[in-house]
Amino acid sequence: MVFQISKNLSEGKNIFNRPSILQSHSEISVKHNPIRYAKILLLFSIIFLSIFLSSCVTEKALFREEETLNYSLFPYPSARFAVLSDLHLYSLTLGEEGEDFLLYLEKDRKHLRESEALLKAAVNLLLEEKPEFLLISGDLTKDGELANHRLAVEYLDILRQAGIQVFVVPGNHDIANPMAYSFGPEGSRRVESVTPEEFALLYQDFGYAAALHRDPSSLSYVSEPVEGLWLLALDSCLYSQNDPEGKPVTEGGFSKKQIAWITKVLSLSQREGKAVIAMMHHGTVEHHEAQEKHFGEYLIEGWREFSRLLAFHNVRVVFTGHYHAQDITKAVFNGTDRFILDIETGSLVTYPCPVRFVEFSSPWTLNIASRVIDSIDYPLPPGVTFREYSREYLESRISGIAVDTLRKLKMKDREIGKLVPQITAAFVAHYSGDENFQGTEMLSRRNLSLLGHLVVADRKDLVYGLWKDLPPADNNLTINLQTGEEK
Repeated sequence: MVFQISKNLSEGKNIFNRPSILQSHSEISVKHNPIRYAKILLLFSIIFLSIFLSSCVTEKALFREEETLNYSLFPYPSARFAVLSDLHLYSLTLGEEGEDFLLYLEKDRKHLRESEALLKAAVNLLLEEKPEFLLISGDLTKDGELANHRLAVEYLDILRQAGIQVFVVPGNHDIANPMAYSFGPEGSRRVESVTPEEFALLYQDFGYAAALHRDPSSLSYVSEPVEGLWLLALDSCLYSQNDPEGKPVTEGGFSKKQIAWITKVLSLSQREGKAVIAMMHHGTVEHHEAQEKHFGEYLIEGWREFSRLLAFHNVRVVFTGHYHAQDITKAVFNGTDRFILDIETGSLVTYPCPVRFVEFSSPWTLNIASRVIDSIDYPLPPGVTFREYSREYLESRISGIAVDTLRKLKMKDREIGKLVPQITAAFVAHYSGDENFQGTEMLSRRNLSLLGHLVVADRKDLVYGLWKDLPPADNNLTINLQTGEEK
């Protein structure tokens, strides 16, 4: 949703907002024994303060800064690889008829019908370019349907047989998904999704079988695609919390067990003298200002501390997806030489349909070049190129979502017609990367009602944030991984 209200990840966990025995007990105590009440209140205050302080210590103790500052930065071995994200593959054998299917398409920005043609085009491009390996940062399927996973494996196996290693991690759509459906004239019906165990078995040739280390509590693993370079492939998804009768959890997070495993393997990489890159589905830094406020579910829970954990262990590059935007953002940790590049790759099935090519050309030089899919084997309207078709498709879907959202806010159609093109332009620019606003106003308030002014005031930081491209460059980049300076 264009103006989706960010969710409180700690909802239901705050003991200060939870009705409790203490509340009813205190009412009795204050009436009959004020001194006793004061003692009880003091006791509970001490307990709450202890819990609060211990939780703060636990969060801050993800790492010991004085130790990780002494971690060595090992040179990156020569390597050339590609990155894809958010394939959202859908087999048309599951159906493309009926009102339910059309409604799904109207409410979403993905090229669902064209997803297999897009993956086929990407595979052909990779066969031409012949990278040493490919990273896929989650959401391989529409909604975790077994049939779609099997189709994904077929295409990835073409690359494997051509000598291109493939490494995957799950996305929030991929496992135990209650939205796994087929579609027909009579409507939609549930189909089989996959379990975590089945996911690892299906993709055993794409990271899991040859993993150097596996996390027993998740689908995270460590691999060594080229000698001297470790890939920390992280499962950041919360599919175990999915409601079988509801919707899948969009947010991501790591348990204490996962954090302990991550820290352990990072320490091991130091002892073995390995350079480390990471891959996960959820973002580790904000990719635009106010992202946490408006789209916090696209960031890993505790992202500030987690990105710091990686950076202080000298993981300077992490490949992410989830948000469908082509964006690279660098986080620098004040007072140190530590930084991290969160390289978010746009969805293969959302304009501009990108593929990244990445190269370590010297021990410290990272080169990134981005390509886009410009033609597919799929029938299009006469006289229209795929680039034109794809951009128009995205614009129409974003506009539709924006219209629905503003109507729910009781805005008048005249004002909606004024605001929607401005909102749509900001999202399309951010999805494309290297945003560059050329107009005079990113979100105009002229001739709006009081309600319109209030809506713009509440949401303008989102539109402004989408237009403001945080450094470095998004699509093509050369950067020194020792200093963090662009070349």
